[in-house]
Amino acid sequence: FRAGHHLSADDENTKTNEGEPGDDDTEEDGAPAPSVISRGNNVPEGMEEWRARVEYAPYQKTPRGKTHRDKREGTIERDASYVKFVKDLEAQMEGPPVAPMSAEQALERREAAERASSGKGDFKVSALLKYVMDKKKKEMALRTATKAAKAAA
Repeated sequence: FRAGHHLSADDENTKTNEGEPGDDDTEEDGAPAPSVISRGNNVPEGMEEWRARVEYAPYQKTPRGKTHRDKREGTIERDASYVKFVKDLEAQMEGPPVAPMSAEQALERREAAERASSGKGDFKVSALLKYVMDKKKKEMALRTATKAAKAAA
């Protein structure tokens, strides 16, 4: 029986002294052969068994792709928007330091902004939305009227 060859029922029946000393369970190169898998061990009916075969690859190295250098590497110092950003950043650092805002001051600013925006009415109501809102108001008024009538009855 050789590795990689089909295991038939005849091969299974002829091999009876498996694993005993003195057996001829060696491959051609002198390495011990793996034990034979019997057909009755968890193999569905009608399925064939094959012994695994492992071979060395003739070329052991893996192929590597060519490394491509990014053409944009090292060019950021010449980019106009980056140079402008750096100059603006340096100008901010040179100016007088801004005093940090306390939590109370931040809260007061936020509340003032909310009061200013709520009074303006920054958004417009479309005709469709106005229609849906009026319809909903009418339905609610009808419900309250029917509930009041049922409660009075």
